[in-house]
Amino acid sequence: MTRGLDIGAAAWSTLPALRAWSNTPWDGVELDAHRRYWTLATRRAHAEYMVRRSDPRCRYYSGSLLERRECYTHMTWWLPFVTPAPLRAWRLPQRYFQPRELLTHAWSLLAPGGMLFIVNQGEREYAAQRHLLEGTRISATPVGELTSVFSPYQQPRQAWLVHKPST
Repeated sequence: MTRGLDIGAAAWSTLPALRAWSNTPWDGVELDAHRRYWTLATRRAHAEYMVRRSDPRCRYYSGSLLERRECYTHMTWWLPFVTPAPLRAWRLPQRYFQPRELLTHAWSLLAPGGMLFIVNQGEREYAAQRHLLEGTRISATPVGELTSVFSPYQQPRQAWLVHKPST
């Protein structure tokens, strides 16, 4: 079955859009799924609500991307921890700062002919992502800056599109 993977799914508010775009079920993985919002709901609770509303074939996993073993035809990764500052800002343990391992593992999960869409925040993270991609010899096409009239970003968002060759 064709499936997508949303890495760092958080509360998975994007699930309906991902489903509408792909017309396939998705898996979401979130390292910090038990973080509570001001409503006292956890990210996981909200994500499970989104699954019930969108498609019960979708699955939400609490834990590290490194625990995933399935193969995915399309993947999204919004704001990966490619520099240590955001990890510290979210008060996550330093042991989770594994940008190279996470990127190469994501690449290993991507099916031949599959696509990975990565979004970075700010020029420093974008440059760090470029360096990681070059260091792992994963070929990526820069998409450019993403903008939103609905929710302007405080820092520019830059995207990459990674295609895995079919053979």
